[in-house]
Amino acid sequence: GVWALAPLIASKIFLFRFVLARPHLVSVALALIVLFAACRKRLWILAVAAAVYPWMYVAWQLPLILVGIAEGARLVARERPRWAPALVAIGGVAVGIAIHPNGLNLVRLAWIQIADGLIKHAWGSSSGIELGPELRAPTLLEWAKYLSGAVLAVLGSAAIVWKHRREDPVSVAFTVAARRWGS
Repeated sequence: GVWALAPLIASKIFLFRFVLARPHLVSVALALIVLFAACRKRLWILAVAAAVYPWMYVAWQLPLILVGIAEGARLVARERPRWAPALVAIGGVAVGIAIHPNGLNLVRLAWIQIADGLIKHAWGSSSGIELGPELRAPTLLEWAKYLSGAVLAVLGSAAIVWKHRREDPVSVAFTVAARRWGS
């Protein structure tokens, strides 16, 4: 119970992103559902969540990344990865995009945002275009000021999870996902 509220007080940046009046909240909830379903092989839940994702958030690729994290956690736990969750997630996302009234433009928008906006301009430091400070990597001072609590929580949980990685690949998956989105 209380641990679910810890990120809200551990990081101002997380709190800001969490209260945005956009589908980000649904995306966070769906991400947790996708990761849980992939880890526990709840394929129907995974299929529905992956199909809903393109309708709720423009980053429709996230279910695929999260399934990859879940299966990577299985490798870390010395278990054999499964293909079924990946295929279900791909199928769910494909169905979601196919029935979306603006599905083709959703795919085009993702390409523009990732390839052109993020990689070329924000990370590539293209001159003449200001995309906003939220897309650039935080400075060391910003990490210390805004993210230190969240980073310490993730590092602490990572140490505990690593010790028990063979017994609990689900915890490995959630810790990797937290680390990935905390960077």
